[in-house]
Amino acid sequence: MVYGCGSVVLDALMLSNKGIHLNQKNSVKRQKIQIGGVIPSALMTLSRLGIKTSLIASVGNDLFGDAVVKLLKKEKVDLRYLLKTEDHPTPLAFVTLNEMTGERTSFYTTGVFSELREEEIKLHLDNKTKLLLIDGHNLNLSLNLARQAQGVKAKVLLDLGSPKKGIEALISAADVVMVPRVYIERSGGGLKDEEVVKKFSSLKSKIVVLTMEEKGSLVINGSEIFSQPAFKVKAVDTNGAGDIFFGSFAFGMLNNWDLRSTTRFATGAAALSCTKFGKEFPTIGEIEEFLNSANEV
Repeated sequence: MVYGCGSVVLDALMLSNKGIHLNQKNSVKRQKIQIGGVIPSALMTLSRLGIKTSLIASVGNDLFGDAVVKLLKKEKVDLRYLLKTEDHPTPLAFVTLNEMTGERTSFYTTGVFSELREEEIKLHLDNKTKLLLIDGHNLNLSLNLARQAQGVKAKVLLDLGSPKKGIEALISAADVVMVPRVYIERSGGGLKDEEVVKKFSSLKSKIVVLTMEEKGSLVINGSEIFSQPAFKVKAVDTNGAGDIFFGSFAFGMLNNWDLRSTTRFATGAAALSCTKFGKEFPTIGEIEEFLNSANEV
């Protein structure tokens, strides 16, 4: 079983070939409602790859929360630890994609994630737990779950997303830390790629992965440092590619693949997802077929 604890967002995705024009109506060619948030998206990726998954999170007790439940159930993610709350509405993100330029514009709500408490969840990880995925939200609960995971020898994977208060404790508790480029930018930047991964690995994280979108990724594991180039694709929609990378990377770890094979598989899955409109979770066969013929940048 793979557990994931993090924030859940409902995305309204729209494809336009004219861009956004203020003070007038804007038509769209296609639209789609999908799950947002790295943790639920990573779990959906794993579920599509045949792994049993369970989400620890909260949504509002509203129509958007109902939509989240429906989408997650469709991908067979266990929801016994998904709570509906009256405290906050389900977070929303409106994303427009310009078909002509590939530009993406997002509108999203902030600061509306309900803080879950340990007594609300009543979850005790056992030796059937293989991985725990976390994103830095619900700090106290995530720390508790990370300690439980360590107790049953399950690996902890942390996606930093954006800077959050108290995140250093989670970094120290994690076995793998994903550092998106946006995290560095919002933290002030100024560091070279290798300096970034060395900085995080010094906080006792075993593996650090700096994801750089179209530039691929940089990985450090102790004294080993290597880069994984991105794959050449005609991108239609890059929204959520990092989430699928995270889930696919976790899949490689579950299968005890070496780090280079795991990173290449995750990079291929993310690239493949960019060729379609909306978050499409590829199967193992689709990813393997893509990797057999794909060219690196």
